[in-house]
Amino acid sequence: TVAASLFLDWHFVHRTGFEFGVGAKMLDARFVQSAVFTDTEFSVGPLYLTVAKPTPKTWWGKPVVVSHALRLNVPVTATGDENITVSASPSLSASLSLTRSLDLHSRLSALLWSTLPKSGADSRTAIQSSIDLGYSPVSFLSLLAGGELQSGWYGLGLDHLQARAGLRVSAGSTGAIELSAAQVLAGEEGAALVVWLGYKTSELPKSKKKSKKLKDFFGIRP
Repeated sequence: TVAASLFLDWHFVHRTGFEFGVGAKMLDARFVQSAVFTDTEFSVGPLYLTVAKPTPKTWWGKPVVVSHALRLNVPVTATGDENITVSASPSLSASLSLTRSLDLHSRLSALLWSTLPKSGADSRTAIQSSIDLGYSPVSFLSLLAGGELQSGWYGLGLDHLQARAGLRVSAGSTGAIELSAAQVLAGEEGAALVVWLGYKTSELPKSKKKSKKLKDFFGIRP
């Protein structure tokens, strides 16, 4: 089985400090081949909405940004799903600056999913946690390594234990290219390789006063 997806996201930070976002899975392609059959499927969606509230704090004398977030998938916005499906993911994350070039990122989230087919409602829940270490040896390059643990989607057992690593390279004054790869080491979910390739661009408000607030919220450094 080979699967590929294309995502598009847009986020903005309100002057109150809340971050709002909207995104969509623009294309999902899946190819399956076995000794018996071969099949290819294409779908679009769903559309999803996000909101987050990052708050700067100090832990053990080190600056940290703690964020509460919520993601909601909009029902009936996926062509590959004939049923009404409702899903949400509340999360709590923290990014701790250990040194000027070394950061520790942690995240805890819940996966809540329910679909309403004619045969009756089907619901699932899971808990997901991750921890990553980020290192920026130079201003234009960041390296990341860590892991993720999830349980509950298939019952009380382990869904997956995943190891991952990646890098981010600056592309111009406001953009960055991201490349990462992950492997499932244990659990019900098996994947030979998961690869992410992305491009992000950001723009700070022209007002110097608002720019300073953004730096305070996200710990942006030169």
